[in-house]
Amino acid sequence: MGYKLSTIGALLFVIGLGLIAWMFVRTLSKLSSKRNSVFSKTRRVTFGKVLVFCIGLIIIAAAQFCFWLTANLNAYAPVDPDQPIAVVSFEQPFESDPIMNLSIRRGDSQGLIPSKIVMQANVAVLEIEVIKFSESLEFLELSDHYRVATVRFLEKSGAPLDSLPYKSIQEDAQKLWNFFDKLGNYVPAIKTSKIISDPLYFDKNATFNIYASTSRIVMSN
Repeated sequence: MGYKLSTIGALLFVIGLGLIAWMFVRTLSKLSSKRNSVFSKTRRVTFGKVLVFCIGLIIIAAAQFCFWLTANLNAYAPVDPDQPIAVVSFEQPFESDPIMNLSIRRGDSQGLIPSKIVMQANVAVLEIEVIKFSESLEFLELSDHYRVATVRFLEKSGAPLDSLPYKSIQEDAQKLWNFFDKLGNYVPAIKTSKIISDPLYFDKNATFNIYASTSRIVMSN
């Protein structure tokens, strides 16, 4: 995933670095020349060099963005209704709080990545971040992606979701969703949303397979 975007980033980096290197070579060549030039010509040449330097920096910045986007999308997985985004089961250790066994899918992994979460209540929901890319970006191999972001514990019936205790999953990956969410309507080709699973009730004999699209979650056991 992200091979084409990484390749474009590498090409942009080489082009930007090449422009800056060419500008410096030209500058050194002019300095070593014994020919004099009038002030107006010097001013024109200097402006041209600054312009080339700025263009080179902009291209390198675009390359860095491609690398950053590719690296952060690894925490997300492409939307695939035939593959579970997570598998949930429970266990009750002796004289300890109940445990949720949560295995999640990432874009940079072939299988599910397991983790253990201490339950703060007997009921929990999964909060899933969704990033939707427009079809116009398919040439960059960018499709809709999701990530299991948070486990929220339902301590009180009817309490606002944001007020519930929670456990973040891959907390460092949240910056990508936040970045696109803050852009809002400025980038219509990229949209963000969050979807919430049905309640998961503690049952040490149950295993839940969680499937998701960009608009809903389906559970099976």
